[in-house]
Amino acid sequence: MNYKESKKILQLIKQAKNILINCHVHPDADSVGGALALALVIKRLDKKVKIVCADPIGDELRFLTSSELIEETDFSKLDYEEYDLFLALDTSTWDRVCGSKDLPLPDIKIIQIDHHKTNSMYGQINLVDYTKKSNCEILYKVFEDWQVKIDEKLAQYLLTGIIGDTGSFQYETPPETLELAAKLMRLGGNKEEISKNLSRSVEFGDIKIIGELLRNAVFDKKHKFIWCAIPYKFIKNYSEDPKLDAVDLLLQGTRGATFGIRMVEKAPKEVSVSLRARDDFDTSKISVELGGGGHPVASGAKIVGMNFNEVVEKVLQTARKYASQ
Repeated sequence: MNYKESKKILQLIKQAKNILINCHVHPDADSVGGALALALVIKRLDKKVKIVCADPIGDELRFLTSSELIEETDFSKLDYEEYDLFLALDTSTWDRVCGSKDLPLPDIKIIQIDHHKTNSMYGQINLVDYTKKSNCEILYKVFEDWQVKIDEKLAQYLLTGIIGDTGSFQYETPPETLELAAKLMRLGGNKEEISKNLSRSVEFGDIKIIGELLRNAVFDKKHKFIWCAIPYKFIKNYSEDPKLDAVDLLLQGTRGATFGIRMVEKAPKEVSVSLRARDDFDTSKISVELGGGGHPVASGAKIVGMNFNEVVEKVLQTARKYASQ
């Protein structure tokens, strides 16, 4: 048995009739791949499952079978009385599930499965393994405990999550993660299709935004980090939901920098902050203070209600405080 919680989670699933599963806000490959994998396993137990997400999933993830079943949902209007169980995946805090810090925990049994060190343990059952590089790795171990046969479709979902959260294995990736990825490929996971959609399918508008971000990049040599920021007035001309992972990789890879910060105002007074570490600096400390969370090497936050320039200054002050420690 990989996890002591696995047996109890399966018992509760079997006792339930109507189950909710989430993708987190701004859903990524690990969130979507994991939700689709768990939903498929539960459906095969003859249970009703609904996957909900506070934001729409990106076009780069639409290649996954059944991704169209993920419903963009206003959690303030969700009737939890229709459901017996909520399986919260890949989310360290409740606001990462519902998309708002103002919504309280609902009156429903919550089981969370997560891999973030910043997890707040908000579920009735909390299976949190922060040694894993992706949530899909944890789900694979849970499926092993449940004696689930991994077919081609499940392999594709789980491999997508692993590739997504390891940055196509460019982030720190232990041997056991690579070994699992190889196993999933042998079971039918298509690495080429996944990599093409996640890493090699950039919109032209995103390229323009990436160019502007790099043009404005600043190297704070005193505090050893590189940062860039772009306001909504530029974003709105090119893309409603830009994919900017290429910027993170370049900032993270800058010699002499300990970490990189990308700030993008995706809507008026709504700034997305992404942090990536080059060495062993823990970026999640900065993200948590900014109201977000994540991993030491990769974390982020969303800051709402402040002017763009105020956000930039707040982020830089916070980053400099931790960079000086």
